[in-house]
Amino acid sequence: MKRTAWLLIALFASCSHSQREQEVIDALDATPMLYTLETTAEVCVESRDAKGSLRSLFGNRNILVPIEAHIKVGYDLSKVENLRVADGKAYITLPDPQIEIEGTRILSDEIVSDVSGLRDPFKASEETELAARGLTKIQNSLSRFDLIAPAEEEVRRTIRDLLRPMGLTPVFENSKVYTEEDLRRLVID
Repeated sequence: MKRTAWLLIALFASCSHSQREQEVIDALDATPMLYTLETTAEVCVESRDAKGSLRSLFGNRNILVPIEAHIKVGYDLSKVENLRVADGKAYITLPDPQIEIEGTRILSDEIVSDVSGLRDPFKASEETELAARGLTKIQNSLSRFDLIAPAEEEVRRTIRDLLRPMGLTPVFENSKVYTEEDLRRLVID
């Protein structure tokens, strides 16, 4: 009889344990995409004539185009991995962040150009090409904008606030270091 009682207690404990995990999963699923960092990045793209080129005989054409992009970093909380609940703690492995680069634009008022001699001024199509180069430059230098650490800290704080009313303390089991190549992979279209 005692053995049966212990088996029933263990069965109910495991059911409530699964139920607690489901409560946490439901709470996280209620906020599937949580943007935790938004910032503006600026880079400058330069174009100048090559020294000694045939075109440079007729004058020089140099331009410096500032490019601005709006960057958002978010976490899809429906993709939280390896969630388990035990002893009043929720053990969570955060998913990789997602980086969105949107609103890329040329800061037209700040363009610096130098066109001399018989050369034509820069065309809008050339400036658009430089804007595309600016976007590539931003994507290739994401690590210098320090995006991940503050975004991860904010998602951790949000999850703590979400789980506190449930009487749970989150324990985060990962803290990845992202290379420049990893960051480019995290950019979504």
